[in-house]
Amino acid sequence: MSSAKDTVAALKLQEKLLKHDLQLPVAAPIEESVIDSDWLSSVQDIRSFLDEDYSVPLSGGGYAQRNLAPGSSQLPWGRIGIDKWSDRVIPLLNISRGKLSSRWQAVISIIKQACRDAVAFGNSTVIVDADGELRVSTPETAVATKTPFSTTFVEDFGPVKTMAGDDGVLLISRDGDEYVDSGAMTFSIFYGADGAHPHGTSRLTPAIRSCIRAASRNKIRAEIAANYFAFPQRIINGAWEGMDRSVGLEQAKLLAGAATVQVIPKDPETNEKLDVTQLPASSFEPFIAMQKQLATEVATGFGISYDELGVTTTSPQSADAIYAMKEGLSLAITSWEQQITDVIQAMVVRVAELWECEPPVLTWQEPALPSKASAADAAIKMVSAFPALKDSLAVLSWAGLPANVLEAVSKELGGDYSTDSEPETSEDGE
Repeated sequence: MSSAKDTVAALKLQEKLLKHDLQLPVAAPIEESVIDSDWLSSVQDIRSFLDEDYSVPLSGGGYAQRNLAPGSSQLPWGRIGIDKWSDRVIPLLNISRGKLSSRWQAVISIIKQACRDAVAFGNSTVIVDADGELRVSTPETAVATKTPFSTTFVEDFGPVKTMAGDDGVLLISRDGDEYVDSGAMTFSIFYGADGAHPHGTSRLTPAIRSCIRAASRNKIRAEIAANYFAFPQRIINGAWEGMDRSVGLEQAKLLAGAATVQVIPKDPETNEKLDVTQLPASSFEPFIAMQKQLATEVATGFGISYDELGVTTTSPQSADAIYAMKEGLSLAITSWEQQITDVIQAMVVRVAELWECEPPVLTWQEPALPSKASAADAAIKMVSAFPALKDSLAVLSWAGLPANVLEAVSKELGGDYSTDSEPETSEDGE
């Protein structure tokens, strides 16, 4: 998946170079990447969890190594944990009049992708070229670095390399030649960057990855135990020397479950008979308890409930209790959004300049919204305290009524609430 993105990005970059009469070489010498190897190693490991194809080493060999396919034990917990955060990061672009055009809606998608990559890998960069086109850097081919005094960015497409300093101007070099101004600007956002982590940190931390691998190993061992439940080990006692071969074959059918009733003769000399016994199967309770414990540790690291990982619980909670439980995650998201707002707003302003239109103002939707029942109850209490609000569409909107219902209520009240009050026109010069 990432290789396809790299190819598309490289082709777009080549197109830009051709516009500036900068020809890519037919063949470029192989050289060491300008990107930190530790960063690339971390990205590769994190990507394997997001794509659910990470390795699960299991010591001991034997049955598990021979009979379980490599992809039979991966869990989606890493991807779910990142999605639960990024789904709550909802950028909004507000304009003074009319609706956002499709081009600005596409910018919102770019912002969401950059935010997800920053949370997943530690940093992400939006590149705005001289034509007003946007793209998000790929972690496998680019990295941003933040120090107390500057922010830098490098990108490596093999023969073509780019870099940007603290001013954000993107420079391009081909085949080791001198870097030249590409006319593009870079805007880098970070998650958890500090002096010890200049590239930022991933929410999919090494500790969480270790717990997920442990849960996958537990899943493998549970599958082995399940096989013994279906085909338990059985033992034949009492076989005698000189026993007719047909007796042993019939008894083997009984062990395999191919036959349920067999006539088994006794030893003609001692009158002893064959005895079939079955080894007791192991209990599944230890596997279930271990999986719940590991799920709890992973969920705690992500700041979510382990129900969200797909592990069921027998103690259902109310909507208000779930809302309160996620308050810590919501506060963390709000704090991070405040940290990256200036950078993203600067990117929006740059795009507006290139599109020759008024720049929208960036805001963020609340990361955690109360249930509809709670919102409606609060609205009723507000109207009881302030009767003048009973006809307020703002109160109804805050109570959670959808836009089409608000529009219908507005018409009944003689107001002018419409989501299509102005056409989708020239806020971006279209």
